[in-house]
Amino acid sequence: MGYAEKNLVPGESIVYRARYHWIIYRLGILLLLLAILLGVSSLYAARTSPGSGVVRTVGLLALAFLALAAGALASRWFSAEANREKTDLIVIRTQGRDALSTWAGSRASPRGCCRSRAVS
Repeated sequence: MGYAEKNLVPGESIVYRARYHWIIYRLGILLLLLAILLGVSSLYAARTSPGSGVVRTVGLLALAFLALAAGALASRWFSAEANREKTDLIVIRTQGRDALSTWAGSRASPRGCCRSRAVS
């Protein structure tokens, strides 16, 4: 349960929750694909010319790119999780028996705009 869910008053609900697009992981995915390509190249070199020094060098390079990919993916994931509850726009919808009140505004100015209307 996140911060928003913990601080809802009775009758309030979260209507919409934004998510990051998968494109933020493009650098990590690219590095991972490069690591896979280098790993396959290392295995191919081991089969075709086992005595050459290329196998170890390319294999170590593949492991280095794999570590970079893991770091990039983890960094983006942790960043997205940390910023999940920190948005500039808050929309709270309160439904009661007699009124519907919607507040939308910036966290910097909590008295942004407020609308109330009767529900029939």
